[in-house]
Order: sequence, then C-alpha cells, then structure tokens
Amino acid sequence: MPALLVSLLSLLPWLGQSQSNVPAPFVVASLEAIPSTTQACSELIFSGSKSTESRGEPLQYFWGFGPGTPSWFRIPLLAGILEEATAQSMSTIVISPAILSKAGSALGDLREGEVRLEVRLTVRNDLGNSTETVASASIIGLTSQAEPAVSAIGATEITLPHSDALHLAVSTREAPFALQCADRNPGTSAGRTNVTWHYRSSNQLSWQSLDASSANGLLRDLAKDPNKVHLAPLAFQPGTFHLFRAVAAFDMRPTLAPRPHVMFRVAVEPLPQVKVYIIGPRLASQCDFELEAEVWDPVRPTAPKEDFQFSWICSSVVQVGERD
Repeated sequence: MPALLVSLLSLLPWLGQSQSNVPAPFVVASLEAIPSTTQACSELIFSGSKSTESRGEPLQYFWGFGPGTPSWFRIPLLAGILEEATAQSMSTIVISPAILSKAGSALGDLREGEVRLEVRLTVRNDLGNSTETVASASIIGLTSQAEPAVSAIGATEITLPHSDALHLAVSTREAPFALQCADRNPGTSAGRTNVTWHYRSSNQLSWQSLDASSANGLLRDLAKDPNKVHLAPLAFQPGTFHLFRAVAAFDMRPTLAPRPHVMFRVAVEPLPQVKVYIIGPRLASQCDFELEAEVWDPVRPTAPKEDFQFSWICSSVVQVGERD
C-alpha cells in the first residue's frame, strides 16, 4: 500500500505537466467579398465561412461596418442586414441588388465613381476566444454607368502639310459592368456609346465642340462615322498647332466626373518657299533684252504658272570704279 501511494504521488507532477502542454483553443477569422468590385445594381456577398476553430467547435458570428465605409453609405437597409446576420449568427451575408441599388443611389454626381463598402466580422468560440477581420468591395455608382473605354486608332501626335487632309479615329469598348445596370439592348458599340469631338487651337484657353468650331467652314467634319473626324485639305494655316479630343460616354448628362477621352495633337508644317528661276541673259550688251520667270511650288508641284502673281523690280548695279 505505501508503495502504491508513492507511485501515484510520483505521477502527479507528470500529469500536471502534460496538461499544461495542451495548446489553448484559438479561432481564425476569414472574410471574403464576392465579387470584390461590382455595379450598384448587383448582388454582393460577404462570406466568413472559411473561419475556423482549432477544436472544430461551432463559432458565433458578429457583423458590422468597417471603418472604411463612409457614413453616408451606411443606410438603414444595409445596417439591418448586418444586425440580422449577427442575431442569427450567420457565416455569410447576401446583399440583394435592390438593397445595393438603394445604397448606390447615394452616389450622386458629386460622388460619382466608386465607393468602398467595408464590413467587419468578429468570430468567437464557446470559451469566449475571439478574433476579427475586415473585407471590402468597390461599388460602382449607378450614375457613372462605368464609362466605356476609348482608345486612338493610329498616332495621336500628328505632323502634316497644310495641303493634306486630316483623318482621326477612335475605337470604343464596353468597360466592366457597363451594361449590367443600363437598360440597353446589345448591339454595335456606336448604338450604346456616344463619342463627341472637341477642338482647341493654340491660342484658345478652353475647349469647344468641333461642331461649333466648324462655323468658319474650314473645320467642317466630313466624316459620317461618329468615331472619326475628316477635315479637308487646307483646313489649317501653315505653321500652326491644334488639339482634338474625343470624349466617350454612355450618356451626355452633366457630370463633375471626368469622362474617358483621347487627345490628338496636330502640328501643321510651315509653308515651304516657292522657288523662282529667271531665264534670260545674265549680261546684256544692249537695252533690248528679254527675261522669263519659271516657278515651282513644293506644295503644288504641278500648278500652272497662271496660278501665280509676279512682280518685277528693276534696279541698277554699279560696279566699283564705274560711274552711275
């Protein structure tokens, strides 16, 4: 009996040590926004289903707005979803298109573009161990309609003689989420995207529409395609500089947000000098002689002589040692 008691007493330190080596239960919070960027009329999911507990025990879920969510975006409908998910300890919340659209309607012209919806998730086990994490999604406003992308066809830095015609062209394509909220039928890009052209000369401080600039007739756009500009030869003065801008949008509503655009810079070469050749005797022995002028224009090399005006000047040349 004394020997058995001694054996039990000798085991007590080992038992205490083995229990102290057992790791304490812990939890890992995981949160994902699906998708990470979406239009304001779409469904948005925040999933914390990948959160874990070291022993595999059930978790409690507590939801709230993260600090990255603007106060004006925390509408009661969104707050109600988070409160209900907390009350039911849901691992995933689903924000319907209807509710997200109501929140997105706050994205007016002054806040056009994107807003970040950040959600905070706290997970806790039955022992009270807890941890938290945040995830966010970018919400594209309804008013911005995810403006289309526009790109130049060909060079944007152009140098040409004033006798050449000017041809500019752009292509447009739908940006992500472009038609998701817009009530438009699929079709050609020109049917959904408006392209407007603006013009500014080197001495102008502001842009004006190309249509308004065509009042003088020289800048009249001859292109039938709204994605192109065609100006006739001699539309510009030689040695001048001009800017053209193509702006693409799904609609032309006034907005403070910048529209996608492409800039073209057009430099017109200086007018080359006309070359004149005098045909006739270099020295005349009498006052009766004949001179003839030939002309060559680099801009119009085949132009007839009748297209030019000539002015003759006669002056005497006195050599050194001779009398006038």
